[in-house]
Amino acid sequence: MRIGFTTVVVAGHALVLVLAFWAAGMLRFDTDTPARWTEFFANPWLALAGYVVLALLIFQWSGLYRFDARWTMRSELRDSLKAVGLLAIATLVLLYLFKLQEVSRGFLAIFFVLTWAGISLTTVAVRKYYARRRSDGKGVRHVLLVGTDPSVIPLMDNLVNNHPDLGITVAGYLGFEQGLDADFAYLGKPPDLQRILQERVIDEVIVALKPGDLYLLDGIVQTAQEQGKTVRIPLPSMGYSISEGEIEHVDSVPLLTVTSGTKRTVAFASKRIVDLTGSFLALVFLGPVMAVIALIILIRDGRPIIFADRRAGIHGRPITVHKFRTMVEGASGMRDDLLEHNERVGPAFKMEDDPRITSTGSFLRSSSLDELPQFWDVFVGRMSIVGPRPQVLVEVADYDPWHRKRLSVKPGVTGLWQVTARQDPSFETWAKLDLEYIDNWSPALDVKIMLQTIPAIIKSTGS
Repeated sequence: MRIGFTTVVVAGHALVLVLAFWAAGMLRFDTDTPARWTEFFANPWLALAGYVVLALLIFQWSGLYRFDARWTMRSELRDSLKAVGLLAIATLVLLYLFKLQEVSRGFLAIFFVLTWAGISLTTVAVRKYYARRRSDGKGVRHVLLVGTDPSVIPLMDNLVNNHPDLGITVAGYLGFEQGLDADFAYLGKPPDLQRILQERVIDEVIVALKPGDLYLLDGIVQTAQEQGKTVRIPLPSMGYSISEGEIEHVDSVPLLTVTSGTKRTVAFASKRIVDLTGSFLALVFLGPVMAVIALIILIRDGRPIIFADRRAGIHGRPITVHKFRTMVEGASGMRDDLLEHNERVGPAFKMEDDPRITSTGSFLRSSSLDELPQFWDVFVGRMSIVGPRPQVLVEVADYDPWHRKRLSVKPGVTGLWQVTARQDPSFETWAKLDLEYIDNWSPALDVKIMLQTIPAIIKSTGS
């Protein structure tokens, strides 16, 4: 949802800037504005594109793209006005530097008023849409309270019960004593944190330790980060003992947020755009190939053609992923009988001469063609083109705590392990490469992995 919100709002603001530029020209000059700018710029449209990028960066710096925040119409109008004011100052500086003092003041006034109105309406409309979705139970964040500090519990109770638009649900709390003035489930004591994070779907850990229990803080943060969880710490309940983090405010209460891995919302929004575009193109251009494969499976092995399996998504959420069927019917029920032949070291199963694999399936697996239907899973948002491979739920249950950081991002069709160590039987190597990808993620790394995937498929290194 954070990615979707940012993508839609940024795209909407870019469109607003272009339309405001055009409308201001029509209202002030009754003509196509870029035509008048040819006396200043050789390519007015290119100059406009650069200006739009500058404006979006100013809007981001002004905080217009914060997603997990309470807001009102008044606060949104105020924040948008501040952002447009900064844009106006930057514009006047640029006009001075490029010696464009001849630009009409009337044009600029109309442009900034239209921009302010446009970005305000866009942001409010998108915020209302996502607030309604969260109120309907979509995109809920499961949080775990660790501690029973009386200064934090009422805050969380208020956020859950009075602000459903924030999408927060408390999975329960850990404390040395039971009994809170809030309807939260008691799950155990703080030392049980590692077990709870492995057994339940938890997105964030809220530290609510009493002053006398702050000695547990380092261990809680380390345990949560080891499994890729975001940690939020209400500052009134503690001292500033952590050097890295980001100060956020929830209902006027400052929190120190420690995020595992990168936190670049705009960059991850671009990743989602790449996923949408790439998966759409793959489905269109590889559609004939998939149709042929489906026909071959139908003729040689019969139905079903597509195998749908439950795998672990973000923070262990069960998701359904799709592949071309490569095994005989009832293969899942035969897995336990073959465990002694497992060639993987760790919580993963792989057998080179697996008797469950059909002759068609053997070719599809070695060529990775069996995974083509997963582009649909990418398109609908369950997976990403690049990321850790999705594992079956029974294997995830055997993870060591540090393995679970693999679950802090969307699973992918391809990844760093597939292009560098696909034949390595050690799950430890697999997991370390996935964590290396998470900790060092960048759009450039995604592109590099995509390009390296092509020769890996051609060499048919799959099994």
